[in-house]
Amino acid sequence: ESRNYIALKQFDKAEKSLLKSIEIANNNQNSYAYISAGNELRRATIALEKGNRQEAQKIADQLLKSLSSLPRAQYLFALTQQFRAQLFFEKQDYDQAIECLKSGLTTIDKINYNPLKSSIYEDLAKNYLVIKKNDDYEFYKNKYIESSKILEENKKEARRELIQLSTNLTQENNRLILIKKKTN
Repeated sequence: ESRNYIALKQFDKAEKSLLKSIEIANNNQNSYAYISAGNELRRATIALEKGNRQEAQKIADQLLKSLSSLPRAQYLFALTQQFRAQLFFEKQDYDQAIECLKSGLTTIDKINYNPLKSSIYEDLAKNYLVIKKNDDYEFYKNKYIESSKILEENKKEARRELIQLSTNLTQENNRLILIKKKTN
């Protein structure tokens, strides 16, 4: 919910939703650390969207430190590194942005987080383009294009499967209606 409010630029509602999430996390000790980490990243996003880059940087840096103690937080780590890279990119500190992106990419390299990988490839390509490292730019641009094609193919396959499932359910429903009619 908080993410949706952020997208709608309704930051007060996003913060209220975030407080609800924190309350829920406090009541669920098993996943508290992961929920809290996700909430901190959203808090950093809200700070950035409100124009408070220093606060966003501070939150993201603290979050990065706390994520090192969570064994299964690779996705959040990579997402936080991508967020930090965005902050460095806006400050025109491209080398630091690239370092963050590569760190995030290394963390999820052997895990199937393809949409995030694709996004990081795109960000790496942008950074290398700005600093005119054409070979690296071409490499990551091609990785981005390749991963985007795979993601698009996965979406098409998912749509085909949903259509097939819907067709099967409709046929089964029609069959059950016929049986019920015959029984009546």
